[in-house]
Amino acid sequence: MKDHEQCYEEFWKDLVEKNGAVDLDQVKKELFDFHRMIQNVPKVYDYVTGGAVSKSLTDPDIICNLAYEHFKELFKDE
Repeated sequence: MKDHEQCYEEFWKDLVEKNGAVDLDQVKKELFDFHRMIQNVPKVYDYVTGGAVSKSLTDPDIICNLAYEHFKELFKDE
């Protein structure tokens, strides 16, 4: 897993810096988007897993496996 410095350099830096300085307005926009994601991802996880998971940081493989099992159960008689 990447550390926070590597993550910043590879992902955030080009998004939040302008001419080598942090663009505070852009940081606020990115944080707003991140906040919305934190609020909404649990709702989606809860829905697609049939209520089994709602934690935002749950491993995606676990979500996919639980969603598969949930949908398989929903459609087993069709």
